[in-house]
Amino acid sequence: MYMKNNQARTVYLISGPAGVGKSTISTALANTLAHSAYISGDDISHMHINGRKKPWESKEELSLIWDNILSLVRNFVQYGNDVVVDYIAFPQEAIWLSENVKDLNATVMYVVLWADAKTLMQRDGMRAPEQQMGERCLILLNEFHASGFDRKHLLDTSEKNSDDIGHIVCEILNSQRFCVHETSMHIKGERFMPLKAGDVMTFERTFTVEDVKRFTEVSGDRGVHHVTPDEQGRFVVQGLLTATLPTKIGGDYNVLARTMNFAFLRPVFTGDTIRCDVKIEKYEQLENHRIAIAASFVCTNQHGKAVLTGDFAGVIMQL
Repeated sequence: MYMKNNQARTVYLISGPAGVGKSTISTALANTLAHSAYISGDDISHMHINGRKKPWESKEELSLIWDNILSLVRNFVQYGNDVVVDYIAFPQEAIWLSENVKDLNATVMYVVLWADAKTLMQRDGMRAPEQQMGERCLILLNEFHASGFDRKHLLDTSEKNSDDIGHIVCEILNSQRFCVHETSMHIKGERFMPLKAGDVMTFERTFTVEDVKRFTEVSGDRGVHHVTPDEQGRFVVQGLLTATLPTKIGGDYNVLARTMNFAFLRPVFTGDTIRCDVKIEKYEQLENHRIAIAASFVCTNQHGKAVLTGDFAGVIMQL
């Protein structure tokens, strides 16, 4: 392979949930760079015609897409181009891409464009009907929350409009905070910092109609308020579904719970974004490779009102 340019190049991985403006920002960024290529992950995905599966339902299909993206990235970099990749990418994909281009003296900048749930749905509604993602926007928003990505990679566009595109591109080009450093990237279930008493962890989730329907089937909780929408088209989220927020954080650290207490203060509706703050109250080393842990938590809605409080206690088994 003949490399036309040995100059260090940059790969800009522009990610974020559906409807956040990835394509608009990516195209503007690519047009700003002197020697550049633009790669749309969606276009790569749809090159597969017969036998194609939805990438969010098939690991094999998703792997095929990323392998094809990587091949194009490497080709463009070797021919002296910076590359802009426009696709939904989580931390593990950003690290994988960085690992696979570092031999080309290329740096990966991982940018997670962001917007609140209401803004995402408004933007999605402005798309052509065949391009609208609907609740998939909120599902992806939750998946990004769950991925544990380092928030230094986040670029909030909630209050931005088309007049701000140039400023957003300048921030991407001039900020080193987006640079991927493999040793510092935070991936769910792999690189969690050690805990201590006083630590506070935060997780957010926007509950969807699909969430309520699935939980209804699993739990059998078919109360009329869970299966019949109100005058605004909202369903009441089951209390124990809301309670998955603090248990999610406990799961990240492999906590075996022994006691859990919940106080349900206000109803949660589909479309609500709930923030859960978990504070570690106790973290003590025990015998037999165990750690005793106790924590309290407060869950608040997008209006800052507490909807759920409680605490849990248990042990962490050290392997």
